[in-house]
Amino acid sequence: MPDAAGQPAPAGASGYGMPALPSHLPPAVGGGPAANPSPALPAFGLSANPWDAYGPTAVGSAGFPTHGYQGFEAGVDLVFFRPYLGSLRSVTAVVPDDPPVTFTTRFPPNRFDPTLRAWLGYAFSSGLGFRVRYWEFHQALASETGTFEFPMEGLPPAFAGTTITGRSHLVARTLDGEVNQRIELGPLRTLVGGGIRYAEFQRWRTATIAFPFETLEIEESGRFFGVGPTLFVELQRPLADSGFSLVAVGRGSILFGPRIEQSDLLLPWLALDATFETHRDVAIGVGEIQLGIEWATCLHGGANLFARAMWEAQLWSATGNPLGSDANAGFQGFSIHLGLQR
Repeated sequence: MPDAAGQPAPAGASGYGMPALPSHLPPAVGGGPAANPSPALPAFGLSANPWDAYGPTAVGSAGFPTHGYQGFEAGVDLVFFRPYLGSLRSVTAVVPDDPPVTFTTRFPPNRFDPTLRAWLGYAFSSGLGFRVRYWEFHQALASETGTFEFPMEGLPPAFAGTTITGRSHLVARTLDGEVNQRIELGPLRTLVGGGIRYAEFQRWRTATIAFPFETLEIEESGRFFGVGPTLFVELQRPLADSGFSLVAVGRGSILFGPRIEQSDLLLPWLALDATFETHRDVAIGVGEIQLGIEWATCLHGGANLFARAMWEAQLWSATGNPLGSDANAGFQGFSIHLGLQR
């Protein structure tokens, strides 16, 4: 059998610390020859360290290592997300009359906004690695920002021409510190890991209801910040030696911390200016899914470059409303990833 060092490997390196393995090399199971054989895992029939099992001298088409990789990894993701918060899309009212009068007020949907996610890590030749990730999202919610006027027709004279002017803002951020391990599962390259996550989720909104005879002002805010464990798994299926791979990523977190809710109510005609604030100890869950495709290649100089195009979705439990905890919040969108291993 030819020595692994003399065989060409497909150009490319898998993202997030999973360098590409030469497709022509046999798995290091069943006692097959290998430069650095690792003991098999009886329960799965896998090499305990499939990267080292093929030997550290296998090289890619550019002449640089494609497995047994050790070095720093960094990347940035441009994520376009649209929040789903149970916001109003329309309100329809029927005013009793002869015949009844029906009118509808419509609200714009929340838009897609760009946000950045950055990560930095280090991978050892054993397949073990660690990584730090940070993501932050800000948006002035279009569904609750603007002036909405109710039609004159059909309203009682005292309420005709009533307007609602609102402003609303959402902030979400996460910081992850995690340890991961590369594992070869047949044709799948996997990265599994876990660690700790810190997260914040804050939403506030104001509404000014201008009746012809008086004005009512309401402000609501809710903020959660907490810490908890996070687990993730990433699966890649290379498409022959094309440099392309199908990618699926799943992540789950359970977070514990305080939730602070505040409500301000101003009724000038009653000389009322009241503030209510509550503190709760809560637990929330965060689920994340990414599906897409990756392209990877080896660069001259010893670096591996990869890019991804992904569809993403997130679900944050019990965070949709500023007050109370009876609604979920979600994000949906797409992302472009660019990473480098050196």
